[in-house]
Amino acid sequence: MIGVKRAAHALLRAMFVCAAAVCLLGLAHGWYARIPVTVNEVMVSARPGETVSDVIESAGGYQRPKILAATDRRVVGITDDIEAVILRNGTPASEGSRIEWGDHIRVRVAGDVVEPTRVETRTVEAAPRVLGRGVTTITVEPGVVGVEQRAVGAVSGDVVETTMVVQPQPGLYRLVPAAGTPVVALTFDDGPWPRQTEAILKVLAERDVPATFFMLGSCVDRRPAVARAVAEAGHVVGNHTYWHIRLDTAPPEIAEREIRGTNRAIRRATGMQTRWLRAPGGRLEGPASRYIASSGMASALWTIDPGDWRADITSAELADAVVSAARPGAIVLLHDGGGDRSATIAALPSIIDRLRAAGYEFVTLDEMPSVRANW
Repeated sequence: MIGVKRAAHALLRAMFVCAAAVCLLGLAHGWYARIPVTVNEVMVSARPGETVSDVIESAGGYQRPKILAATDRRVVGITDDIEAVILRNGTPASEGSRIEWGDHIRVRVAGDVVEPTRVETRTVEAAPRVLGRGVTTITVEPGVVGVEQRAVGAVSGDVVETTMVVQPQPGLYRLVPAAGTPVVALTFDDGPWPRQTEAILKVLAERDVPATFFMLGSCVDRRPAVARAVAEAGHVVGNHTYWHIRLDTAPPEIAEREIRGTNRAIRRATGMQTRWLRAPGGRLEGPASRYIASSGMASALWTIDPGDWRADITSAELADAVVSAARPGAIVLLHDGGGDRSATIAALPSIIDRLRAAGYEFVTLDEMPSVRANW
């Protein structure tokens, strides 16, 4: 009897061990079994229970579309708002769905994208042009503040395109010496003249000197660009008649036509309305003087005539004549046209430097306290 009981207990133990073994084998098989899945033509061995996202990660994942700079297409970021399209056996699927045996997963990612742009508007100011030396500023032209629109990459910050909506224009200013400073005005007649006027402008710019140019209307009409260069450099432009006629002997209608025609020529070329008139030879008697007064213009003569119109004068003689005759308020008669003015051009640097060394500064007739109008 005892033996039968022992045999029964042994059988039960054996059955229990077998059952446990079978259970463990089943669990092991369920845990360690692999499921074949294809991700973008790459075979992946997955575990039961894994999601689509898991197997995509096992296959190396996928890159989100890159953001490219609008200027040079360099990579400046990765998109976060464009999701990949996941197909499971040809049907859209979520990344969280669980895989099954033999699934074919395909991940479709949008192509790289070029960054969008934004429009920015800003003001642009041109550097002002200042002529002369002094403490008081006179506005010749106030200038225009420009408006610029820029297309800017929203991610990179690169400037893709620039459009100037309003072109900036530099202001033009003259500096006037302090009260009590001895001043001299340099004036130039008979221009504008090719090469000579430009050479004089260059000397004046290098030494920061303003001047007054009395122009012939006929020369302005032939060389409007040179006349415009004089005005744009900040100098004052005056009227010297159209054909350089004697106003004191001309019939009233001829004198008026000479003056009015020159004013029109100057206005066309420079945009300026001239105030000053210098009669050729300084002769302004007769009806022409009444017309000038009625038109609001002013006569401008001179106090120093060094004779630069003479063919035999040298630059040294010319400079000596101006400097020796200089007095506060002097108006110097020189020429940029009407013939060969190489002596004037050569003498000009010396005239300016020597007068400055003597304490003088330079102004236009607009800033001169007193301008001789008659003899």
